[in-house]
Amino acid sequence: MTAPWPSTLAAVLMSLGPGLVWLDYLRRLNPGRPESWARVGLVFGLGALSTQAVLFTTHAADQVFPGATNPGPSPVDSLFYFVVWVGLVEETFKLLAVRLSVYHRFQEPSQGLMFAGVAALGFATAENAVYILRLEEPSVLLQRWILSTFGHVLMAMFWGYALGVTRTGPLEERRPALVLRGLALSAAVHGLFNWFLMQGWSLAAVLLLAILWKLFLARTRQAARLSPLRRIPRRAVRECPACRALVRRDATSCTACGENLPQGTEAFCPACLGAVGVRGDCPHCGAGLVGSGGPGG
Repeated sequence: MTAPWPSTLAAVLMSLGPGLVWLDYLRRLNPGRPESWARVGLVFGLGALSTQAVLFTTHAADQVFPGATNPGPSPVDSLFYFVVWVGLVEETFKLLAVRLSVYHRFQEPSQGLMFAGVAALGFATAENAVYILRLEEPSVLLQRWILSTFGHVLMAMFWGYALGVTRTGPLEERRPALVLRGLALSAAVHGLFNWFLMQGWSLAAVLLLAILWKLFLARTRQAARLSPLRRIPRRAVRECPACRALVRRDATSCTACGENLPQGTEAFCPACLGAVGVRGDCPHCGAGLVGSGGPGG
Protein backbone atom coordinates (compact mmCIF):
# COMPACT_ATOMS: atom_id res chain seq x y z
CA MET A 1 0.00 0.00 0.00
CA THR A 2 1.41 3.39 -1.00
CA ALA A 3 1.70 6.01 1.72
CA PRO A 4 -0.33 9.21 1.18
CA TRP A 5 1.73 12.02 -0.28
CA PRO A 6 1.70 14.23 2.86
CA SER A 7 3.31 11.37 4.80
CA THR A 8 5.81 10.80 2.01
CA LEU A 9 6.69 14.50 1.87
CA ALA A 10 7.13 14.63 5.66
CA ALA A 11 9.39 11.56 5.55
CA VAL A 12 11.55 13.12 2.84
CA LEU A 13 11.85 16.43 4.71
CA MET A 14 12.81 14.69 7.97
CA SER A 15 15.32 12.43 6.19
CA LEU A 16 17.11 15.51 4.82
CA GLY A 17 18.17 16.58 8.33
CA PRO A 18 21.19 14.30 8.81
CA GLY A 19 22.39 14.87 5.25
CA LEU A 20 22.25 18.66 5.43
CA VAL A 21 24.43 18.64 8.54
CA TRP A 22 27.23 17.09 6.51
CA LEU A 23 26.58 18.68 3.15
CA ASP A 24 28.05 22.11 3.85
CA TYR A 25 31.08 20.56 5.58
CA LEU A 26 31.81 18.39 2.54
CA ARG A 27 31.27 21.29 0.15
CA ARG A 28 34.11 23.16 1.85
CA LEU A 29 36.64 20.31 1.57
CA ASN A 30 37.91 21.88 -1.64
CA PRO A 31 40.88 24.03 -0.50
CA GLY A 32 40.53 26.30 -3.54
CA ARG A 33 36.92 27.43 -3.28
CA PRO A 34 33.58 25.89 -2.25
CA GLU A 35 31.83 23.90 -4.97
CA SER A 36 28.74 25.31 -6.65
CA TRP A 37 25.46 24.19 -5.13
CA ALA A 38 24.30 23.17 -8.62
CA ARG A 39 26.91 20.44 -8.97
CA VAL A 40 26.52 19.41 -5.33
CA GLY A 41 22.76 19.11 -5.83
CA LEU A 42 23.23 17.09 -9.02
CA VAL A 43 25.45 14.49 -7.36
CA PHE A 44 23.25 14.43 -4.26
CA GLY A 45 20.23 13.67 -6.44
CA LEU A 46 22.07 10.99 -8.41
CA GLY A 47 23.18 9.41 -5.15
CA ALA A 48 19.57 9.29 -4.01
CA LEU A 49 18.47 7.77 -7.34
CA SER A 50 21.18 5.11 -7.08
CA THR A 51 19.11 3.44 -4.36
CA GLN A 52 16.64 2.46 -7.08
CA ALA A 53 19.46 1.05 -9.20
CA VAL A 54 20.56 -1.06 -6.23
CA LEU A 55 17.02 -2.41 -5.74
CA PHE A 56 16.71 -3.24 -9.45
CA THR A 57 20.08 -5.01 -9.55
CA THR A 58 19.38 -7.04 -6.43
CA HIS A 59 15.95 -8.06 -7.71
CA ALA A 60 17.37 -9.05 -11.12
CA ALA A 61 20.16 -11.09 -9.51
CA ASP A 62 17.64 -12.86 -7.28
CA GLN A 63 15.62 -13.83 -10.35
CA VAL A 64 18.66 -15.40 -11.99
CA PHE A 65 20.13 -16.92 -8.80
CA PRO A 66 17.21 -17.49 -6.39
CA GLY A 67 18.21 -16.92 -2.78
CA ALA A 68 21.71 -15.70 -3.67
CA THR A 69 20.97 -12.18 -2.42
CA ASN A 70 19.75 -13.32 1.00
CA PRO A 71 22.07 -13.53 4.02
CA GLY A 72 23.06 -17.12 4.80
CA PRO A 73 22.51 -18.82 8.16
CA SER A 74 26.17 -18.87 9.19
CA PRO A 75 28.17 -15.77 10.20
CA VAL A 76 30.56 -16.33 7.26
CA ASP A 77 27.69 -16.51 4.74
CA SER A 78 26.17 -13.42 6.32
CA LEU A 79 29.46 -11.52 6.07
CA PHE A 80 29.78 -12.48 2.38
CA TYR A 81 26.26 -11.20 1.75
CA PHE A 82 26.91 -7.83 3.41
CA VAL A 83 30.24 -7.30 1.65
CA VAL A 84 29.11 -8.33 -1.86
CA TRP A 85 25.36 -7.80 -2.15
CA VAL A 86 25.23 -4.76 0.12
CA GLY A 87 28.68 -3.15 0.23
CA LEU A 88 29.94 -3.77 -3.31
CA VAL A 89 26.63 -3.13 -5.08
CA GLU A 90 25.80 0.06 -3.15
CA GLU A 91 29.30 1.53 -3.37
CA THR A 92 29.50 0.75 -7.10
CA PHE A 93 26.34 2.70 -7.89
CA LYS A 94 27.43 5.61 -5.69
CA LEU A 95 30.75 5.64 -7.55
CA LEU A 96 28.92 5.70 -10.90
CA ALA A 97 26.85 8.68 -9.69
CA VAL A 98 30.12 10.65 -9.45
CA ARG A 99 32.05 9.08 -12.33
CA LEU A 100 29.31 9.70 -14.90
CA SER A 101 28.50 13.27 -13.84
CA VAL A 102 31.20 15.57 -12.45
CA TYR A 103 34.37 13.47 -12.64
CA HIS A 104 35.56 15.11 -15.87
CA ARG A 105 35.46 18.52 -14.15
CA PHE A 106 37.73 17.59 -11.24
CA GLN A 107 40.59 20.01 -10.73
CA GLU A 108 42.06 18.60 -7.52
CA PRO A 109 41.99 15.33 -5.53
CA SER A 110 39.85 16.74 -2.72
CA GLN A 111 36.91 16.94 -5.13
CA GLY A 112 36.89 13.15 -5.33
CA LEU A 113 36.50 12.91 -1.57
CA MET A 114 33.90 15.64 -1.48
CA PHE A 115 31.66 14.34 -4.25
CA ALA A 116 31.93 10.76 -2.98
CA GLY A 117 30.59 12.02 0.33
CA VAL A 118 27.82 13.99 -1.38
CA ALA A 119 26.69 10.94 -3.39
CA ALA A 120 26.77 8.89 -0.17
CA LEU A 121 24.62 11.52 1.56
CA GLY A 122 22.09 11.37 -1.25
CA PHE A 123 21.97 7.60 -0.94
CA ALA A 124 21.66 7.72 2.87
CA THR A 125 18.93 10.38 2.68
CA ALA A 126 16.83 8.21 0.35
CA GLU A 127 17.36 5.25 2.69
CA ASN A 128 16.32 7.34 5.68
CA ALA A 129 13.06 8.28 3.96
CA VAL A 130 12.33 4.61 3.22
CA TYR A 131 12.97 3.63 6.84
CA ILE A 132 10.65 6.37 8.14
CA LEU A 133 7.87 5.31 5.77
CA ARG A 134 8.22 1.62 6.53
CA LEU A 135 8.55 1.88 10.30
CA GLU A 136 6.34 4.96 10.66
CA GLU A 137 8.65 6.08 13.44
CA PRO A 138 10.65 9.34 12.96
CA SER A 139 12.86 8.52 15.97
CA VAL A 140 14.67 5.99 13.76
CA LEU A 141 16.50 9.03 12.35
CA LEU A 142 18.43 9.44 15.61
CA GLN A 143 20.24 6.14 15.20
CA ARG A 144 20.74 6.62 11.47
CA TRP A 145 21.98 10.19 12.04
CA ILE A 146 24.72 8.98 14.38
CA LEU A 147 25.67 5.78 12.58
CA SER A 148 24.35 5.16 9.08
CA THR A 149 24.45 8.64 7.49
CA PHE A 150 27.89 9.35 8.96
CA GLY A 151 29.01 5.85 7.99
CA HIS A 152 27.97 6.17 4.34
CA VAL A 153 30.19 9.25 3.94
CA LEU A 154 33.20 7.56 5.52
CA MET A 155 32.78 4.28 3.62
CA ALA A 156 32.87 6.07 0.26
CA MET A 157 36.15 7.85 0.98
CA PHE A 158 38.37 5.08 -0.43
CA TRP A 159 37.01 5.15 -3.96
CA GLY A 160 36.35 8.91 -3.74
CA TYR A 161 39.99 9.63 -2.92
CA ALA A 162 41.06 7.27 -5.70
CA LEU A 163 38.85 9.04 -8.26
CA GLY A 164 40.28 12.41 -7.29
CA VAL A 165 43.90 11.24 -7.47
CA THR A 166 43.54 9.35 -10.75
CA ARG A 167 41.97 12.41 -12.35
CA THR A 168 44.11 15.28 -11.00
CA GLY A 169 46.92 13.85 -8.86
CA PRO A 170 50.60 13.38 -9.81
CA LEU A 171 51.09 11.39 -13.02
CA GLU A 172 52.68 8.46 -11.19
CA GLU A 173 49.50 8.13 -9.05
CA ARG A 174 47.02 8.05 -11.94
CA ARG A 175 46.43 4.30 -12.05
CA PRO A 176 42.98 2.80 -12.84
CA ALA A 177 43.75 -0.03 -10.41
CA LEU A 178 43.69 2.56 -7.62
CA VAL A 179 39.95 3.08 -8.16
CA LEU A 180 39.25 -0.67 -8.14
CA ARG A 181 41.24 -1.06 -4.93
CA GLY A 182 39.38 1.87 -3.38
CA LEU A 183 36.03 0.35 -4.38
CA ALA A 184 37.02 -2.99 -2.85
CA LEU A 185 38.02 -1.31 0.42
CA SER A 186 34.78 0.67 0.55
CA ALA A 187 32.75 -2.50 -0.04
CA ALA A 188 34.70 -4.37 2.65
CA VAL A 189 34.25 -1.75 5.39
CA HIS A 190 30.62 -1.18 4.37
CA GLY A 191 29.85 -4.88 4.65
CA LEU A 192 31.80 -5.25 7.88
CA PHE A 193 29.94 -2.33 9.47
CA ASN A 194 26.54 -3.82 8.59
CA TRP A 195 27.68 -7.26 9.72
CA PHE A 196 28.75 -5.88 13.10
CA LEU A 197 25.30 -4.34 13.57
CA MET A 198 23.56 -7.55 12.48
CA GLN A 199 25.61 -9.52 14.99
CA GLY A 200 24.59 -7.09 17.72
CA TRP A 201 28.14 -5.75 18.09
CA SER A 202 27.25 -2.05 18.15
CA LEU A 203 30.43 -1.08 19.99
CA ALA A 204 32.55 -2.69 17.26
CA ALA A 205 30.56 -0.76 14.63
CA VAL A 206 31.16 2.54 16.45
CA LEU A 207 34.86 1.72 16.82
CA LEU A 208 35.06 1.02 13.09
CA LEU A 209 33.52 4.44 12.36
CA ALA A 210 36.04 6.10 14.68
CA ILE A 211 38.90 4.46 12.77
CA LEU A 212 37.35 5.48 9.45
CA TRP A 213 37.00 9.08 10.67
CA LYS A 214 40.72 9.21 11.46
CA LEU A 215 41.48 7.82 8.00
CA PHE A 216 39.10 10.35 6.42
CA LEU A 217 40.92 13.26 8.04
CA ALA A 218 44.27 11.82 6.91
CA ARG A 219 42.96 11.39 3.36
CA THR A 220 41.69 14.99 3.40
CA ARG A 221 45.15 16.29 4.34
CA GLN A 222 46.82 14.09 1.75
CA ALA A 223 44.44 15.26 -0.97
CA ALA A 224 45.21 18.90 -0.10
CA ARG A 225 48.96 18.20 -0.33
CA LEU A 226 48.56 16.60 -3.78
CA SER A 227 46.42 19.44 -5.13
CA PRO A 228 47.89 21.20 -8.20
CA LEU A 229 46.05 24.32 -6.98
CA ARG A 230 47.61 24.23 -3.53
CA ARG A 231 48.71 27.65 -2.35
CA ILE A 232 52.38 27.77 -1.37
CA PRO A 233 53.00 30.37 1.38
CA ARG A 234 55.67 32.96 0.58
CA ARG A 235 57.35 35.72 2.55
CA ALA A 236 56.88 39.34 1.59
CA VAL A 237 60.05 41.09 0.39
CA ARG A 238 61.40 44.63 0.28
CA GLU A 239 64.08 46.37 -1.74
CA CYS A 240 67.56 47.15 -0.45
CA PRO A 241 68.11 50.92 -1.06
CA ALA A 242 71.83 50.35 -1.63
CA CYS A 243 71.93 47.53 -4.22
CA ARG A 244 68.24 47.18 -5.09
CA ALA A 245 68.22 43.44 -4.23
CA LEU A 246 65.02 41.93 -2.89
CA VAL A 247 65.30 40.60 0.66
CA ARG A 248 62.83 39.27 3.19
CA ARG A 249 60.71 41.93 4.84
CA ASP A 250 61.90 40.95 8.34
CA ALA A 251 65.63 41.04 7.39
CA THR A 252 67.78 43.59 9.26
CA SER A 253 70.57 43.60 6.69
CA CYS A 254 70.80 42.96 2.95
CA THR A 255 71.81 39.40 2.09
CA ALA A 256 73.42 40.66 -1.15
CA CYS A 257 75.55 43.64 -0.07
CA GLY A 258 75.44 43.49 3.74
CA GLU A 259 74.03 47.00 4.12
CA ASN A 260 71.88 47.64 7.18
CA LEU A 261 68.28 48.06 6.17
CA PRO A 262 65.96 50.81 7.40
CA GLN A 263 62.76 49.58 8.97
CA GLY A 264 59.26 50.43 7.78
CA THR A 265 59.98 50.47 4.03
CA GLU A 266 57.34 49.27 1.59
CA ALA A 267 56.99 45.51 1.14
CA PHE A 268 56.17 43.58 -2.03
CA CYS A 269 54.68 40.20 -2.96
CA PRO A 270 57.44 37.87 -4.25
CA ALA A 271 55.02 36.32 -6.78
CA CYS A 272 53.75 39.43 -8.59
CA LEU A 273 55.81 42.26 -6.96
CA GLY A 274 52.62 44.09 -6.03
CA ALA A 275 52.69 46.25 -2.91
CA VAL A 276 51.27 44.49 0.17
CA GLY A 277 50.11 45.64 3.55
CA VAL A 278 51.42 44.75 6.96
CA ARG A 279 49.26 41.62 7.27
CA GLY A 280 47.29 39.26 5.07
CA ASP A 281 47.71 37.73 1.64
CA CYS A 282 48.65 39.59 -1.52
CA PRO A 283 45.64 41.69 -2.63
CA HIS A 284 46.80 41.53 -6.26
CA CYS A 285 47.44 37.84 -7.03
CA GLY A 286 46.12 36.18 -3.85
CA ALA A 287 49.43 34.53 -2.94
CA GLY A 288 49.56 33.34 0.66
CA LEU A 289 52.13 35.36 2.62
CA VAL A 290 53.74 34.27 5.87
CA GLY A 291 55.80 36.36 8.26
CA SER A 292 53.43 39.26 7.64
CA GLY A 293 53.64 40.81 11.05
CA GLY A 294 56.33 43.33 10.16
CA PRO A 295 60.01 43.11 11.14
CA GLY A 296 60.74 40.01 13.03
CA GLY A 297 57.18 38.77 12.31
